[in-house]
Amino acid sequence: MNRFNALSKAALVKSLLQCLVFAAVLGFCACSGSSGPDDSTPPFTPRFAGYFNDGTKDTPCYWEGTTMVSLGEGLSGSGCAFSPVTVSGDRVYSAGYHIDGPLFVPCYWEGTERHDLMDEMNNPLAVNAYAKAISVADGAVYSAGYIHNGSIYVPCYWTGTTLTLLKDGSGTVSLTGNAYAYSIAVSGGTVYTAGCYNKGGIDVPCYWIGTKCYELKDSSGTVSLMQNACANSIAVYGGTVYAAGRYENGPRQAPCYWQGAMLHELMNASGNSLDGGGLATSIAVSSGEVYVAGVDYRMMYSPCYWVNGAMHDLLDDQGDTVIGVAASVVLSGDAAYFGGYYESGDLFAPCYWEGGIIHDLKDEHGNQLITDAYVLAPN
Repeated sequence: MNRFNALSKAALVKSLLQCLVFAAVLGFCACSGSSGPDDSTPPFTPRFAGYFNDGTKDTPCYWEGTTMVSLGEGLSGSGCAFSPVTVSGDRVYSAGYHIDGPLFVPCYWEGTERHDLMDEMNNPLAVNAYAKAISVADGAVYSAGYIHNGSIYVPCYWTGTTLTLLKDGSGTVSLTGNAYAYSIAVSGGTVYTAGCYNKGGIDVPCYWIGTKCYELKDSSGTVSLMQNACANSIAVYGGTVYAAGRYENGPRQAPCYWQGAMLHELMNASGNSLDGGGLATSIAVSSGEVYVAGVDYRMMYSPCYWVNGAMHDLLDDQGDTVIGVAASVVLSGDAAYFGGYYESGDLFAPCYWEGGIIHDLKDEHGNQLITDAYVLAPN
């Protein structure tokens, strides 16, 4: 995308954090085998999506382990895919968009097969639209994002390729300001999406159950936030909605998560507010443990994660702090995997961290990438 290529490295990271429009839905699972001597559990393979620059344009892709799978077949323009992806059966599902002439076209990929997303009558969209997140439940594919209706951005989700617009707190009335859905989860046959909507010039964090909007509140769980905030990722655990994102706390943008409607600010390792602020990009919950991926804005951008509110830095292979972003968290058993990217010499290199160890993501042939590439968060 030309607008990305024109940016400096530092501005590129900031642009990706500010304008990539989610959250987070986990579609990964570890297969379990019997305890018999001739059967064993296959190792878990983490998968993350994003894009790489092929020298002429930005090409969507995902990585299986450290090996890239290109999603660029049939694309004439640039595109990108977002993490987390979903795995169902032996297929990897990812959501994103591609540029076709003057339009941004939302789509999802089943493996490497692209499906462009449609309007409410299942006709091709004639406006810009973006798919930011994906989930698969009971054989149906669900994608979340937003479309431009000619005057404002409208949050939505797709079932298969058919569009459903998200509404206000009544579940029936259209929103009147810009609004965005960045993440999707399906639990018990119900669709949950997370994002934010603009009201009176302020971005209000929220989630939707079906099409009905629920506002996310302050640390009391009852009082509306008076400054900009947004939910970037969603998970449903034990019937409770968890969402991760950011809110303005005075002059800073603070990373946070919500449990139900109640806000929890994410602190530094000393238990204090982050001096420069930060952002929570992705959330996952397992056995009551809350994992959040994100970034600390010290030294520009530093990848990090939190477990039940306790912060941990993500480092390079020398144990040093890096400039980069943790864009997605994936859980398997007791292991947590954090996908993202970091500054490596003159390039931004995609990677994932497991148990504090960084793994560089490679090209389709298992070689080191020689152009910029990213594991992307929806926002």
